[in-house]
Amino acid sequence: MSNINQLPLWCRECGATYESFDEQGVCTVCETPNVLERHGLSLLVPVDGYGRDEAHEHLSNTVDTLIKLGILPEGTVLL
Repeated sequence: MSNINQLPLWCRECGATYESFDEQGVCTVCETPNVLERHGLSLLVPVDGYGRDEAHEHLSNTVDTLIKLGILPEGTVLL
């Protein structure tokens, strides 16, 4: 997980000023997080194939297509 922006000047939920944020950017008034973070998530996808390599290839092609269509973000990888 990594932060990808700086603290805003006010809370995105209640409008309190940046002075109400703790060290992690959480508003002490309404407890809303105010720092955009990037998370890596794992997803288990069942894929049919006669072997692991074939199933991996099918899913890899699908992921590539979804990236090209803008459905998945650039940098999405299949492990």
